[in-house]
Amino acid sequence: SLHDALPILFIRVDDANAATGLLNTDLQEVEGWAQQWLISFNPIKSSSMIISKKRNPLSYPDLIFMNETLKNETEHKHLGLILRSDLTWTSHINEIVTKGTKMVNILKYLQFRLSRRSLEILYLSFIRPLLEYGSVVWSNCTLQDSQNLENVQLAAARIITGATSGTKHQLIYEESGLERLSERRDKSKLILLYKILRGEAPQYLRNLIPNSVKERNRYNVRSGTNLSLFRTRTKLFDNSFFPSVVRLWNSLPLDTRNAEDLVTFKKKLNQGRKSVNELFYKGERKLAVLHARLRMGCSKLNFDLFKNGLKESPECACGNGNEDAFHYFCECNFFITQRNTLHSKIIHFAPFNIQTLLFGCKTCTNQQNETIFDAVQNYIRETGRLGAVT
Repeated sequence: SLHDALPILFIRVDDANAATGLLNTDLQEVEGWAQQWLISFNPIKSSSMIISKKRNPLSYPDLIFMNETLKNETEHKHLGLILRSDLTWTSHINEIVTKGTKMVNILKYLQFRLSRRSLEILYLSFIRPLLEYGSVVWSNCTLQDSQNLENVQLAAARIITGATSGTKHQLIYEESGLERLSERRDKSKLILLYKILRGEAPQYLRNLIPNSVKERNRYNVRSGTNLSLFRTRTKLFDNSFFPSVVRLWNSLPLDTRNAEDLVTFKKKLNQGRKSVNELFYKGERKLAVLHARLRMGCSKLNFDLFKNGLKESPECACGNGNEDAFHYFCECNFFITQRNTLHSKIIHFAPFNIQTLLFGCKTCTNQQNETIFDAVQNYIRETGRLGAVT
């Protein structure tokens, strides 16, 4: 294959000499076309790649372009994707993880200078697209590569929510409202397959879709509407786009597969997904972070520190056996005055319990819930128990 100004030339190799001869003929035609139209190419910037899963691929005759022998490479960046001769994606994933990490570090610098919503917008606009570009092509990456990508998102989510290192991932996802990148990749594949089946993608992709089960089976079976599974001999092919997306497609409810348009299909895919509680965006940034840490169980209360292996005992300085969120808000003798003020601002329209104090009250109006969060964050400020945000 060739890159830079040249087109990509490729051929399936059954005979090395014959394949090389055909490619060299094509290269001569490209050279002749360039001379005819007064276009100059730089052969030094062009290269070849032998794509093979064999440990010791056979040697091939040289490819010649404009009297230069093209160098053979094991990696080649094309349209933003790093292709490797062994068809693995680790090099590509490592590059986007490096770029994503640098951008997350910028986000970290801004974590107390911007609001939570602004940080979220920056992540969704500039970092997550980088982590997902071309994902339908490389979604068969290894589990380790997938986790490396997820770690970048988790680092960003910690900055957005204020979660500390060691906070359970599930709690971070619940607080941030972010989906796992692997789940989003699956949805992207399903959306592309929906477009292919509806004729909204190139015909050459449609030609690769297998027939439905009922088209291949004369019996009326329950799985008749499913697409036929691909027969695969290697794990590499089994995890690639078409075999994996067909399995995903067959697992969808029939009413989702039969969605009348793409917008409806996307809505059905996201059915049941919880959005972020709007109250989580309220309040002064540093106080809101302390509030969020109480929700995620990563605050400076002794119970949270003990649970996360950072304290030898969960006992409160007042003598109570567990200094958890309930004790902090409802029982601790150190904060009676502050608690009475908090209680008086809430009790006349919402129950005074942990659910209300951390997540708001479902039966209250938006204004009432904002009053609750203002009162709670004021309590956090006046008690000083949760310390400074770091």
